[in-house]
Amino acid sequence: MAKLASLPLLRRDITYSEAKEEDVNILQQLTYVEAQENFFGYLSERKQQIQNVVARHLSVGIDSVSIPCRNEWLHGSFNVGLPVVIDRWRGGPGRRVLIRFPLPYKTGESFRPGNADEKLRCEAATYACIDQHCPDVPIPHLWGFSLSNGRIFTALEHAPLFTRCLHLELQQMENESIPVDIPRELTYSTTEQYVMDLLYCHRTRLTYQPNAIHGQIDGLRQTSAMALMNLVFPHFFDRALRRGPFALTLTDLHHSNIFVDADWHVTALVDLEWACARPLDMQHPPSWLSNQSVDTIDIGDYDHMRQEFMELFEEEESRLRVQGNCNGADISGSTRTEIMRKGWEKGNFWYCLALNSPTGLDHILYNHIQPIFSKSHVEEVWFYRTLPQYWVPELWTFIAAKVVDEQEYNKRLEKMFEVP
Repeated sequence: MAKLASLPLLRRDITYSEAKEEDVNILQQLTYVEAQENFFGYLSERKQQIQNVVARHLSVGIDSVSIPCRNEWLHGSFNVGLPVVIDRWRGGPGRRVLIRFPLPYKTGESFRPGNADEKLRCEAATYACIDQHCPDVPIPHLWGFSLSNGRIFTALEHAPLFTRCLHLELQQMENESIPVDIPRELTYSTTEQYVMDLLYCHRTRLTYQPNAIHGQIDGLRQTSAMALMNLVFPHFFDRALRRGPFALTLTDLHHSNIFVDADWHVTALVDLEWACARPLDMQHPPSWLSNQSVDTIDIGDYDHMRQEFMELFEEEESRLRVQGNCNGADISGSTRTEIMRKGWEKGNFWYCLALNSPTGLDHILYNHIQPIFSKSHVEEVWFYRTLPQYWVPELWTFIAAKVVDEQEYNKRLEKMFEVP
């Protein structure tokens, strides 16, 4: 049967041959174009209601609020922002604000209802935390937010801002109907609890994502990587920090969310979603400093940029300590700079990067983590045949089932590309 040359994704077209080679679930991504059109249409039909919400938050008349046409809306991977023009806004900082909506088809709302509200609470809590504890950090002003139950908050101190330790990868998995089994009310008291839950998320991804494993050899490679990640993690974390302190971490901060002026001075941080409190030894220089993906980072290129970053970070930390605006040393007696440098020397940087990279974990492990312990085992067959048997009982049954999963996935994928 004839095949279509390509099908549309949100940001590009993809051919069947390209889709078959992807490590992510392309069947899921092919649903997003129609879902986006439906959701944007839903918002367009409710512009009057949105204008009412904005007027209430800003204490202005409804007749002074207007929302431009869809071609002026701003949308990224997980949110859509509607510019709102305010006429006759006495005392206001300008004439425009932005009202932002999480995309329900990208946050796992259908699989785990309440995810969109949780994402909103997480972002609102980040605004409140930075505003209270780091008022000199330039962020947008949050006028208020609303939840799906109709509750509206303009005073954040009255808002229910509790969430689990939420970050992008968790909701991406739930968006693909992969259970992570982390309750929303859960608070971690130790680093080990948090790391073990993240490792469990990787386990469920391999189990539930239909194209997570590409054949028997890849199955042995990935399950061996997971067994090794579970085995070696105590080496990479400082026991003196295992019970805290924990620090607010912007887990999704990348260069497109940092605004600078002509002299490269930071003027604003935006898109503060998926921030959470993490152990201090999980804080590192940004992985994107060398502008390379996590599974293609060249150590030489990256380390040059990392050292420059650390010099500037140390200067800023010292300045803040002199001014009394920094927490100073942690309970182990180390500064943040020292903790990050130690993390790089120990390999903690790579371990945490692998934890945060569902599809890049095995590449990061075999290139940067496993050689710390042995440079020869990855060349030996027994390594891949023995180690994973301590990660999953009945290893060969598991891998055989995953091979069948991928075959069924490829059949469904091929059918999507058939000419109607």
